[in-house]
Amino acid sequence: MNALVEGIKNVFQFGRPRKPVIGEGMDLPGSAYNLTVFNSFLMMATGGGETDEVLRRAGINRVGLRPLMFDDEISQAMEQRFDTLLARGWTLTGKGTPSDSTTNEKDSADVGHELKKVFTDLVAGLHNAIGFGYSVVEIVYRSPHEKEPGDTLKFGLKNAVEIPFEFFDFKDGELWHRYPAWAPTDPRKFLHAVRKPSYRNPRGEALLSRLYWVWFFRTHGWQFWMKYLERCGVPFLVGKTQAADKIQAAQALYNAVQNAVIAIGPDDDVEALDFGRNPEIFTKFEEAIVRRIQKLILGQTLTSGIDGGSGNKALGEVHEKVTERKVDGDINMIRRPIQRVVDILCAMNNIERLEFNFNPSKQVNGEQAVRDVALKAAGIVVAFKPEYLQRSYGLRVSDFIAGDENTLPAGSTSGTGLNNSPKNAGDKQPSKDAGNKQPVK
Repeated sequence: MNALVEGIKNVFQFGRPRKPVIGEGMDLPGSAYNLTVFNSFLMMATGGGETDEVLRRAGINRVGLRPLMFDDEISQAMEQRFDTLLARGWTLTGKGTPSDSTTNEKDSADVGHELKKVFTDLVAGLHNAIGFGYSVVEIVYRSPHEKEPGDTLKFGLKNAVEIPFEFFDFKDGELWHRYPAWAPTDPRKFLHAVRKPSYRNPRGEALLSRLYWVWFFRTHGWQFWMKYLERCGVPFLVGKTQAADKIQAAQALYNAVQNAVIAIGPDDDVEALDFGRNPEIFTKFEEAIVRRIQKLILGQTLTSGIDGGSGNKALGEVHEKVTERKVDGDINMIRRPIQRVVDILCAMNNIERLEFNFNPSKQVNGEQAVRDVALKAAGIVVAFKPEYLQRSYGLRVSDFIAGDENTLPAGSTSGTGLNNSPKNAGDKQPSKDAGNKQPVK
């Protein structure tokens, strides 16, 4: 008995292992490198029905969400979110030594030329993962004998085409073909984006599924309103007649509704029924539905339903910041597959790896800028590092010439690259003489 107690003490102490379970020289089993429970659940979930709870309760699958994209309000909100993302612009940067900066710029320009050909279609296809949970894009590469004017790389890109996502599914966290045969996809050929994949929903969170019932009630509400106007927009006539031929009297009333004129005898009576038409009811219903759509897609909150007033400008700025945060989430989702395309281009053409990034938001916090100036003027801060300037103000090292080279981290002066911001064409570059007079502010 004492031996048993002593053995327990050697293993546990206050509910914790006394010695490390895995020591030096101990090998882990193969299953330790895989989440076996997740893989089993993934096979069960993807091999069966829909994993989205809202869609499962509605009795449809993700393909059934496509009609929502034809709704004018939903389509406009999704397009606005996509246009905000494209307006950010993008850059390709290298990480070589200062002597390689010219080479990095040339490689960035060459790869950027190829990426520009397919960039809009590539981003549009990957961006659809927001609505449907996941999306798949097929890349078509250019061979050396298919060069066009302006092409400098040996291998390049021809186009990017979005493929119906229902042709694909997931196994062990990887993308697989469902048709014509169940087989893994080539990651160099097929790119995919998944929005917030989880244990219970490996296909990703479909934003349109959250709008399904909103779209359902809006569509049927318009249908009901049209029927209401058809029936109640024209007076409903009730006639009383002493004539034996009631069909003739009914036809006369029908003609009266169409032509607004009727002749009756002294013994006849016609009454127009009023159903109390109130168009404000439908207007309030439509406004409530539209606010829900904008709030979910654009993140619009405070500005919903507010017209006029002194607080509109402030509320609009809040809404713009919320939308920018939505775009930042979209960037985190689609940047990785775009980086894969860049990596493939660099590998095929024997170019050092370039890093793809979307430009940060151009919004500047005025209070933060005033604070930074005050800190610099008071001598509390000698200079700001480029990382801080990029994070806070969207400035890259290639956008300015530092007066104090000691404030720049090692190798940062060579991190120049192709800038594809839509608004940078007219930017004025500071002169070298002006940059040597003072440190970075």
